[in-house]
Amino acid sequence: MVSMLQFQCAVVVLFLFLLPSSGAADEGRIELNQASVASSGGFPYTISEPGSYVLTGNLTVSPDTDALVVAAEDVDLDLNGFAIVGPFTCTAVSCAEGLGNAVNALRMDRVTVRNGNVRGFGHSCIVLGDMAGAKDLVVSNCGRNGIVVSFGSLVLRNRIGFTGREGVVHSGTSHPSAFSQNTVRKAGLGGGAYMAVKGVLATGGNTCDDNSCSPRTPQRYYLSQAAYPGSDALVGCEAGFHMASFWEIQDLGNLRYDTTLGFAQSDSGSGPPALGIGWARSGWASSVVATPGRANCNVWTSDSNMDNGSYAAVPGDWAASGASSSPWQVGVLSCSLSVQVWCIED
Repeated sequence: MVSMLQFQCAVVVLFLFLLPSSGAADEGRIELNQASVASSGGFPYTISEPGSYVLTGNLTVSPDTDALVVAAEDVDLDLNGFAIVGPFTCTAVSCAEGLGNAVNALRMDRVTVRNGNVRGFGHSCIVLGDMAGAKDLVVSNCGRNGIVVSFGSLVLRNRIGFTGREGVVHSGTSHPSAFSQNTVRKAGLGGGAYMAVKGVLATGGNTCDDNSCSPRTPQRYYLSQAAYPGSDALVGCEAGFHMASFWEIQDLGNLRYDTTLGFAQSDSGSGPPALGIGWARSGWASSVVATPGRANCNVWTSDSNMDNGSYAAVPGDWAASGASSSPWQVGVLSCSLSVQVWCIED
């Protein structure tokens, strides 16, 4: 007869047997670790087939060398809590660009990297293509960019710090990528006009120490630094932004001025510049009528001095008629003139 103690022990053994083994790759996933990479010829290791890959140990990479080169589409790379580590480091105030990427999938679509740590690469740490995913990563000490994505990608719940250029950058010019629940600090350490985040569309709360990212609301807007004739107004905004219709920026209560991208005066603070004059879309069909709110440089195709476009301006004088009740003054200018452009987040 089986005693109660023997029965309990048997139940415990069966329970432990049924538990999944920790650290092991799921069935159907290809394991990667230092030993398997070495047996395949060392770094850079090329992922040449679509499928699911999982790290089962840390990868330690030599200087100026790519760790993983993805040469296939439809790849899911689960770092499984492990790290891809190179020897490159930034200081708290500088970051000299070098060579080597941790994950290089520049021309491949539908590649996802998730759940682990990446640090110490002289070029960009993670470079992905279209429809990519970068999720639940800790990325740091990258000589160029932390995470690079292109059209229609998702950047979610990452922590990025100590990069020579942008922390997160969307490399395309249209179809922006989504960006949510990320933190970025100490970006742009290589010098130059770099920011924590560039070109991605905020769909949820994000935190950047240079204020270049935001929650989905309030949307960011800004007045372009450069000026454009009427025929070029539509291309005057950075990726992730578009030329604003006057009606999109009429009520500034739900908007936030982007002081990183936008033109500013010495006393602008966190708001738009006084006397900031910019082209704004009218909402009309093709029109050359010299009336504010109708004139639109023939739908922003004309730079003729015979045509006019509508502008919106922040008053320079608080005592001006209407300035206390409306933030805007409006008028028309010749399409041949170079004028700054009002831009708003997509």
